[in-house]
Amino acid sequence: MRILLLFFFSCACISFLFAGTPFDDGKTIIPGNSSSLEPPNRLSNGGKTSGKTFNYVINPGDSLWKIAAQFLGNGARYWELVDLNKARYPSILKNPSLIYPGWTLKIPGNKNTPSPSSPSKPASQKPSNPPQGTSAPPSSTADNPSLNAYKGGRLPPSEFVRLFGPSARESMRRTGVPASIILAIAANETGWGKSSIGDAKNLFGIKGTGPAGSIRVPTTEYYNGRYVTVQDSFRKYNSWAESIDDFVKLISQASRYRNAMNYKNDPDQFAREIHKAGYATDPQYANKLISIMRTYDLYQYNK
Repeated sequence: MRILLLFFFSCACISFLFAGTPFDDGKTIIPGNSSSLEPPNRLSNGGKTSGKTFNYVINPGDSLWKIAAQFLGNGARYWELVDLNKARYPSILKNPSLIYPGWTLKIPGNKNTPSPSSPSKPASQKPSNPPQGTSAPPSSTADNPSLNAYKGGRLPPSEFVRLFGPSARESMRRTGVPASIILAIAANETGWGKSSIGDAKNLFGIKGTGPAGSIRVPTTEYYNGRYVTVQDSFRKYNSWAESIDDFVKLISQASRYRNAMNYKNDPDQFAREIHKAGYATDPQYANKLISIMRTYDLYQYNK
């Protein structure tokens, strides 16, 4: 009997010692293990997120700086958005300036309670200014009401330049691609807005698949000494601003146009260099761009 009582006493002690010990049974939380445990709703660590996030769908005109300012209280915290979303959208790690409407970003913190404005990393570890191409709002490229309201269609050259000029100048400020080049190519490719390739909002005749898909249409190319009409696919965009951003990204980052970027202060030579690099097959392409720039004094937008 005494031995039996001793046995039960020992079992009770063991149960007491191990009571509450978190075994990994798939439901109990082990320190360091990920789980469905709800993180705190408030941030109390000087700006670092507790692990709670919410989703935000990008709208036309958004930038990472603008989104960070809205939800994190400080546009300079855009790098937190990059870090949190780089797995899903790897391109933003290389170019935070290029984001597309319709993307769903994870935002740290609670949607109803903006995070403190202090950065989550020491200021010395990240820039205090927006990244190249990610400027604080309003952005002339994306937040241009007149441009956003434009539905397409041919415009008088003066009106076309007035409409797209501010966006071209803003893009030049961010990337170095001359505004006069942006305007001249857009005018030449669309016939002053007459044709932006159906509903593609493609101002620059860029082929391939864009953020809104692609459209297949006949196009005139110059092959073997003569002009021929062929069917080809062109990029579609959700907005005019998106088309401009895609164009300046192509010209400023693609290796084939690297030499052109050496002539940012010489738009005429810039036109010759992108032509030599294969931007268009028309043998007179550079001359046409230079003629448009000179006739309509597009150089004024480079200032």
